[in-house]
Amino acid sequence: MNRAVAKRLALSMGGERMRSIALLSVLGLVACQGAGSRSQLDCAGCHVQIARDWQQSAHARSWSSSEFQKRAQGRMAECAPCHAPDLIMSREAGKPPRTRPMARQRGVDCIACHQDARGAMHGPCAAIPSPHPSQQNMARMRSVEFCASCHGQNDRYDQITGWRQSSLKKTGVTCLDCHMPLAEMPLVEGADYGHAPRRQVPRHLFLGPLDPKFLSTSAQLRLKVEKGIVEATIDNGFMPHTLPGGGFSQFWLRVSVRHPSGRVVMQREERLDYDRANRMRAGEVRRYRYPLTDRMKNQM
Repeated sequence: MNRAVAKRLALSMGGERMRSIALLSVLGLVACQGAGSRSQLDCAGCHVQIARDWQQSAHARSWSSSEFQKRAQGRMAECAPCHAPDLIMSREAGKPPRTRPMARQRGVDCIACHQDARGAMHGPCAAIPSPHPSQQNMARMRSVEFCASCHGQNDRYDQITGWRQSSLKKTGVTCLDCHMPLAEMPLVEGADYGHAPRRQVPRHLFLGPLDPKFLSTSAQLRLKVEKGIVEATIDNGFMPHTLPGGGFSQFWLRVSVRHPSGRVVMQREERLDYDRANRMRAGEVRRYRYPLTDRMKNQM
């Protein structure tokens, strides 16, 4: 039964408006979820832009990614709870999720983050009459503890401890400010919601290291040549957690000195690797100095 049919049935009942809304919610829950369905298209029918954002995100590929499947070999029991989580909202805030038994290829989907054990969908905004049970839950949905369910569990995947120790925590900057920036748009779209107000809604792109533009804002790089020494400085004062951020991430610094003709006279390479424990702490400044030999100077 689709939403339009449910709406007509509800209106035909007469009586109080709240009774109609209640009927909409019950019928809509069947329409949106179906019998055991986790279809993302169910949510995309009304939350159009949010679904488009999610489909571009790493959350959508958290299970299907070939890199994840390769890295998780022999460790699936450890990795699966956060790459195909069951209802995070049904767990205590900050407690790791359980692995869901079905539709794992959908990764971290809408239901994983927004639905509770009773079937209600939680969000930061007050819901207009909705085709499913909804609950405004600003405190939980925008909290760092919500992200900590997967991003604060152990040293390899823990970005939350770094945030707690950073100076940015005191300013009130949280995970969502950087990774889910707000945009003005309707929370729901479609013919049945032409009156839906425009709100400040978090973008569901979950920006991260796979986005070059976002990555370029993560740290500041400074270069200078003084007294025959090339100095490269990485300043991690812009992120409230380590660089790289976690998992199997690597951050490469390549410094090249070239002759005006384009010929390379010196090239150096540094690697910041989360697993090698040489990652940079939040607020850390690291300098690499490379002396230019007389031979190099003569080639320039």
